Amino acid sequence: MAIGLGQSNKAHSSGTPLSTGAVTTQATGSTFFLITCSDIGTLGTPTDFYGNTYSPINAQFALNWGGAIRAWYCENAAGGANHTFTSSVTSTTNHEIFFLEI
Repeated sequence: MAIGLGQSNKAHSSGTPLSTGAVTTQATGSTFFLITCSDIGTLGTPTDFYGNTYSPINAQFALNWGGAIRAWYCENAAGGANHTFTSSVTSTTNHEIFFLEI
């Protein structure tokens, strides 16, 4: 079984999503785990290039310095070339998304 790992982070404005760089994932059968986090704001449900649906693993967790983090998964996901993962947040902030393919 192949494992692909990628990450992307940058500052962005409200309403402007953050996406990972494109990678090639397995065409079928993978499970994707995503972690989204930001300095402040509410984290939106992530999306990806292949239209997979992500379910939350946990409620958004508020960090003691004001940031937020949330974990997501999608089982039996579709994949392929040029696969990107996208997340949004409700405020102008530093914002990260991390993914793992299993």
